[in-house]
Amino acid sequence: MVVTALRHDGPISLHYPRDPGEDLPDRDGEPLEIGRGEVLRSGGELLLVGFGPIVQRLLRVAEALARDHGLGSTVINARWAKPLDEALIAEQAAGLRLVVTAEESAAMGGFGDAVLDALNRADVRVPVLKVALAEGFVHHGAVEDLRRQQRIDVPGILAQVRETLRLEAPAETPTGDPSSASAA
Repeated sequence: MVVTALRHDGPISLHYPRDPGEDLPDRDGEPLEIGRGEVLRSGGELLLVGFGPIVQRLLRVAEALARDHGLGSTVINARWAKPLDEALIAEQAAGLRLVVTAEESAAMGGFGDAVLDALNRADVRVPVLKVALAEGFVHHGAVEDLRRQQRIDVPGILAQVRETLRLEAPAETPTGDPSSASAA
């Protein structure tokens, strides 16, 4: 993204986390095509789409949904909030059970609304769950604590998807610890 921003002739904004990152592999430093998303995982029932650090959590949510409920999920790294890869998202969303948008920003007027607008323009009718910050003031604190409070960590996102689809969470293990899906 930095290489893309440096080579772009015009303004560009980068969204980056406050925490140390997600152990992503190094990249060669080639510029990305602006407005082009990427499919990281393919599945047949759900679409999970986000940009920035939340995408790695979406991959873990997809793994838990497959393991615990047998649900196949496509995960898209949109990479860009604007311009949005509307064609990719609409193509992947068509005919699915649920689209989940995820962002570390406000829900109203945010990334999820842009995805909803894109689906409407493409005449793709599918339920959408927007995972984002709750309306109102978000207190300062440790990033992981804030993500947990806002339900944008892996267990929180997973719980929201399960609630939307009316799925039961897996039973706790005999030791009393939550299953690996809830603790992921």
